[in-house]
Formats: sequence, C-alpha cells, structure tokens
Amino acid sequence: MELDKQKQKEVMEKLLDLFSHEGWEIFQSDVEGNLMSFHKNVFSLNTGKDFFKYKGAVEALMFIRNYEKTIKSNYEQLQQEEDEDDDI
Repeated sequence: MELDKQKQKEVMEKLLDLFSHEGWEIFQSDVEGNLMSFHKNVFSLNTGKDFFKYKGAVEALMFIRNYEKTIKSNYEQLQQEEDEDDDI
C-alpha cells in the first residue's frame, strides 16, 4: 500500500522521534554487538543450512542497523521534493 506524501511525512516524523530516544540507542548498541558476535563466529559454521541461517540473521540485523539512516535519507528526499513543489 502506497501512502500519500503527507502520510509518509507523518510516519517518518514519528520514526525520527523514535530514533531520538535513549532506548533506540541501547537497541542499536545491542544490534551492533550481535553483528560483531556473528562476525567472530562465522568460521564455526559447519553446514550450508547453518550458513543460510547465519546469512538471514546478519541481513536482518544489517537492515535494523541501517534503518535510521534510511529513514532520515528518505525524509530529506521527501522534504526536497516538497520544496521543489513549492517553487512551482
């Protein structure tokens, strides 16, 4: 479901508020710690099945780690589009 630009902006502003809380920083620290732990344990994988479980977990953690940056980038892009629309 695609949101209109105003609804997208509202959702992103709520997410930006989430990112400003101490709990988000703690969560991100835990995610980073888990990624480091996975990195150290990569050589202990014995089977292809283990590898794909590991790969999926790392991809999920990377998505979470980069989520804030992605939302901020998308929000800036949305604001630029709004500014361009105002100039017309």
